Amino acid sequence: MSAQTETATRLREAMRRTISPVGIVTVDTPEGPRGMTLTAFLSLSMAPPSVAFAVNTRARIHPHLKVGARLCLNILGEGDVPSARAFGGEVAVERRFEAGDWRMRAGDQPSLGSAVASLQLEVTSCAAHGSHELCTAKVTNVELGPSQMPLLYGHGQYMKLADLTPA
Repeated sequence: MSAQTETATRLREAMRRTISPVGIVTVDTPEGPRGMTLTAFLSLSMAPPSVAFAVNTRARIHPHLKVGARLCLNILGEGDVPSARAFGGEVAVERRFEAGDWRMRAGDQPSLGSAVASLQLEVTSCAAHGSHELCTAKVTNVELGPSQMPLLYGHGQYMKLADLTPA
């Protein structure tokens, strides 16, 4: 095993040991709505309101990530595990939107009714780095969902905040 491969393997294991919130990024395409589960996202700025997220360049949604593209980042709640699993690849692409209460509003990208929040986005930049592309996006609208704890991912599984032990 090369040193670079070993480092990548160890980095993957290190990152699996962290806890991250879970989201689903969605886009309406000419072929129909598409989306994927992701944990690599964060709040970037409040002025202007913006977020950043990373997507593997092999992901089906990747071709739709261009400057000016409109997307929705749905921040999942504890009850959204079926949607997270569906959009994580356990369900065929054309059937993923059957998992959850998806809203297809004119002028917006698909949003999940049960999400903690759904952020309508406009991509402002994308930069390739290795196997992924890091994108920034301006938040054009925020729809707050039911008051609930966010769904988390850590140690290779979905988790609830109540499952964690306080420090």
